[in-house]
Amino acid sequence: MLQTLILLMLMAGPPEGGLSVGPQGPLLAWLMQTGRMQERIDTNRLDRILRRGEALYLDGGSRSAAALFGSLLLDPSFWELSKTPAHDNLRYDLAGAMIQQGAYGRAREILLELVSRTPPSAFRAPAFRKLTDLTLGSGQYEQSLVALDALPKNLTDDENDEVAYMKGLALAGMGYARQAQETLAHVSRHSRFRAPAYYLMGVLALEQNNSDAATGHFCSIVRQPARAKYTFFVSGNTIEVIDRAWLALARIRHDEGQYAWAIETYQKIVKGSRVEFEARYESAWSLFRANRFAQARTKIEELIDENPRMVDFPAAFLLLGYSLVGNCFFDRAKKVFAGLEDRLASPIEDREMGPGINLPVLPTSIRSAVPPNRLEVSALRAAAHTREAAQRARWLLEQLGRVASGVPQKSRPLPGAQLHDDLLADLSRARSLPQQLADLRFRLGPGNQSKHQQLDRL
Repeated sequence: MLQTLILLMLMAGPPEGGLSVGPQGPLLAWLMQTGRMQERIDTNRLDRILRRGEALYLDGGSRSAAALFGSLLLDPSFWELSKTPAHDNLRYDLAGAMIQQGAYGRAREILLELVSRTPPSAFRAPAFRKLTDLTLGSGQYEQSLVALDALPKNLTDDENDEVAYMKGLALAGMGYARQAQETLAHVSRHSRFRAPAYYLMGVLALEQNNSDAATGHFCSIVRQPARAKYTFFVSGNTIEVIDRAWLALARIRHDEGQYAWAIETYQKIVKGSRVEFEARYESAWSLFRANRFAQARTKIEELIDENPRMVDFPAAFLLLGYSLVGNCFFDRAKKVFAGLEDRLASPIEDREMGPGINLPVLPTSIRSAVPPNRLEVSALRAAAHTREAAQRARWLLEQLGRVASGVPQKSRPLPGAQLHDDLLADLSRARSLPQQLADLRFRLGPGNQSKHQQLDRL
């Protein structure tokens, strides 16, 4: 009887001066008229559909998953479950799929509704973290922080840590280094962003030419106290942050001229890391600066063989030539520099590198409006680095032309090489002394006691 009354009211339209039933009115009338509202509400059915949608989302079908989750959210047969964990799960999944499709504004609204609900939703904590990930991935700090500031001031400690990290990144991006460091310092050691906060504070300290403070922040990441327990929460990207902290420490030590220490620090980076190739390349320069030319040459040759299309290939070939010059292999170095000059002189004909050497220079207005990311910055600098490498190669060829000759060359003896050989010879003689003494005792025989006593004193 009640359902029939509602159906008649919806079909007749809202009463004069009364409340409108909204755009869902005709839809509800049609659903009730056709009997589609008779299906029993079943949370298990919603859970089964959610699992299918999540599998579709994890397989890369975020667009189809967003359509599925959105249709479920608008399905009147599930409206009675709007305050259940299953329905909150639906909203959370829909927000994740919409983020993948770039619908940041609508996804933020859904997540904020889950965060601000009273009583708290079971998905409040993951929704808050998803909102943080949305903000960091999109760079829309102002929109998210303003919306969070309008919420009641009842954030948990973990949520305050998330907000502090977002504020610190926003301040750093606007150029307020000191305020950013003060804000990032409030990220507690229980937060998933404690290690990234240390790293960012170290970077900001380096930008202020405070290498001591930067070293302290980076060491806070890589230092393992007693019982091999970290002093901060370990999240999915912590290992990468640790590797990047080692890389930063190695660079600081290289710039300070502590090349042996820098080489040792580069070796701390685990094999298979995202920065492993970069660390090996930079360690080759440290080896060269430490006058370990043969080791530097071996390492840079390995890197060139592994990735001949590396971004810094001009500098890599220059280092290869430098290491040959360091060992007085002038003819071989001349070939390396000549090959590099030929390669840089005709970039269009070089199919291996393609036309990417003579990159256009973007106007400042465009670069300020759309800041490039790290990879784009490297690409934009490639042209300048290539021109500089070409000039160095030409200058080195001129210098080598003056000193190189047809005389067969051999490696310059390193300082201390002769002393090393002498010590090995002395050690060999010392090891043979017991046998020589035994031979003398045998020749003297048992009757010559005075001679035996002299040998004992030796």
